Order: sequence, then C-alpha cells, then structure tokens
Amino acid sequence: MTLQKAQQEFKIRYYLWATSEFEREINGSFPDLKLFRTGPTWQVFQFMQKLGKSEQFVVARGLLKRFHPETVKALGETCSAEEKSLRDRLDLFRHDVFGTSGIELELDARRRAGKKIRSLSKRKLLNVTAQRFQGAFGTQCAESDRELTGDARLEFRMKCPGGWVINTHFWFGRGENLIDYGHTILSETTVEHRGPQGPYMGSLVMDYSISFCSWLGICSQTQWEYLTDNEAVDHACDAVIKFSARFFEVAPKLLKGIEADDITPDEKAAMTRPGG
Repeated sequence: MTLQKAQQEFKIRYYLWATSEFEREINGSFPDLKLFRTGPTWQVFQFMQKLGKSEQFVVARGLLKRFHPETVKALGETCSAEEKSLRDRLDLFRHDVFGTSGIELELDARRRAGKKIRSLSKRKLLNVTAQRFQGAFGTQCAESDRELTGDARLEFRMKCPGGWVINTHFWFGRGENLIDYGHTILSETTVEHRGPQGPYMGSLVMDYSISFCSWLGICSQTQWEYLTDNEAVDHACDAVIKFSARFFEVAPKLLKGIEADDITPDEKAAMTRPGG
C-alpha cells in the first residue's frame, strides 16, 4: 500500500467516524459542546440552540464537509445548497457573538472596573496537566517531551497496533495562558525522507492536529482560555482526558489493516513533514 492510499483510507474512516460523533452529539443534546465556556465551540453550541434537530444535522454535515474537502471528494459527496446556506448563517453568527460569552463579558467588566485579572502560570498549567493525564492513562502513555521556556509544551506517546504511535501534545499559549491539545499519528520506526534541504530521517505521518473540535469540523484547535483558577484547569483537564480516551479507543479501529511496515519504500521516501 502506498502512503497516499493509506492516508486516504484512514481519512475516510476518520471522516465517517467524525460524522457519527457529531450525530451522537446532536442526539444527546450536545453533552460535550456544553463543556466549553467560550471560543468557536461555544459559538457553535449557541447557534445550534436556535435550530430544530433536522437543521442541526444539516449544519453538522456542512461543517464536516468544509473541514474534510479531500475526503468528501474521494467519497463523491458534495455540499448541498441547504448545507452551505446554514453554514454561512453560522459563520455570520459566530462573527456577531465573538467575545460575548459569559466569561468574556465578566472578565471585560472586571477589567473596566480596574480589577486585575490573574491567569495561572504556565508552569502550573503544565504540571497539573501532566499529572492528570498521566494519572488517567498510566503506563499506556509515556511522557516524551516537556518544555517550560518559550512556548511551553508537553507531549506523551502511546503505542498503537500496526507499528503506529499516537503523540498527544499540549501547548500553553504565548500571551494569555491556555491549554491546547491535539494528537498526531506517526510510525514507530523512522525512514529516510527527501526534503528541500536534502534527505533526513523521520517517522511516517498518518495524520495530525486531531482533537475534539477538529473531528467535528468546528476549528483546527481545541483549547481552553481564561484559566484563572484551579476549578477552570480541572474542568479543562477533565475534558481533555474524556476526548483523548474516546480517540484512543477508536484509533486502532481506524488503523486496522493499515500497517506501517506495509507501506511501500518509495512512498516512504517521498513523504514530507506536515505542511512541508
């Protein structure tokens, strides 16, 4: 199997799973979208409350098709006029309500009143996240990277069947502190790649930037901002653990039959870094 074909097969499975996830979210009255107090996911949840269930499914399909264009094309699907129309309405709504979540309005009022808003330090966010994540997944995940200077980051590795590894990476913001997470699926072994600067050794990358918001097609990043107290951090960590556990459970099924060692050598050599 060529790498391109393997990636396409994975992305089709991922897209179909993501579609079922959005359907589950709608049928359950948005149990997970409710976990966000601000940002794009909060905006989508507010918009969905204005629609009937049938229109909610239309919005979901429109978002997923926009986020997975190559997969949609490979499946021979198209975006209907209704899907595009409702998605455009959502985009306009998100623009109009930007910065108006309850927590954003509360913090803005406090700033206008001259009160200083204190965010928890990146060190605190990183240490709590590391402790909670390791506590949830134990020996399944091994910490592989931790950096507190500059762009503070944290990373865990989990082995997956077929010679794959799931890297879960955390980023804690540049200005105001936040918690941002995502998963990358890459081969356990490294191979030679050909890049602009010449050959280099690296893993095969099946997919990257996988997280709750991206698999629903809402946005490319899943993050929690305005972390001003321990309760807010615990809330964010609980959500990350919940979403990660869900992906860890389904990942072996999405990768079933796609063995890293079965990908042809020529295609391995042609693989470039994400975005490269």
